[in-house]
Amino acid sequence: MKKSYIVLLVLFAAIFVVAAAPAPAVPAAGGVVGAEIDLAALVAAAIGGVGPIFVVIFGLVEYVRNLGVRDMALLMVSMLIGLIFGLCYLVATLGTPADFGAWFAYCVTAILYGLAASGVVKLGKRLADGV
Repeated sequence: MKKSYIVLLVLFAAIFVVAAAPAPAVPAAGGVVGAEIDLAALVAAAIGGVGPIFVVIFGLVEYVRNLGVRDMALLMVSMLIGLIFGLCYLVATLGTPADFGAWFAYCVTAILYGLAASGVVKLGKRLADGV
């Protein structure tokens, strides 16, 4: 078996282990209190969503790849999928932000999900190319 396939297999196994772990308790609503952001709730939601959200994001990216999207377009689609699903997850777990600062914090966290998704696409391409 090629070394790159083993690395990818280990990476996806680690993702599924994290996804199977119970998420930490996150308040149903109230991540934003008044005009202030509850940073602890935002971090808990971001970390708690890593497993389930990444499995969904990576699954959708793989689906798009199977549809024939490749290279730079796949990188952009993976970033977009990560942004959308990351932002939706944060709004679903913490509630709708009350002000611009809270929205900005949500968007920055969603960008991290998108960057992770596009980074895994890039890593998979480099491993498949044997670099």
